[in-house]
Amino acid sequence: MQTFHMCLSVRGALRWPKRQLKKMLTDDDGKRLTAEEAKEYLLDELAKGHEVLPLGECTNFDWKTGCKGHDYVKCSRCNKELPEYKVNEIGLCEGCESQQFTEDMEISREEWDNLSYY
Repeated sequence: MQTFHMCLSVRGALRWPKRQLKKMLTDDDGKRLTAEEAKEYLLDELAKGHEVLPLGECTNFDWKTGCKGHDYVKCSRCNKELPEYKVNEIGLCEGCESQQFTEDMEISREEWDNLSYY
């Protein structure tokens, strides 16, 4: 099974009325672009050869066709099936990764008593 991220057609968005383009996009600082700024941005993207834009982060994105898909894999600890980008390099999902960190931090009462502070 695969999951796919959504994308936006640049040419399609350029046909939208100004009221729809207004505040559709933000700059790097989070400021919403005006309709004119959004149109300029979309034209710049077309000039780069970008037919579509990702809606969110995607690690397998093609600027002509969009997300190429993400396979599902099982977490090596809980066996939950998740998109591959949601599992870390050692095969743990986010929940199991944080649980593993907590377990790694646990120490015995004897180790606690033997800690020295400077």
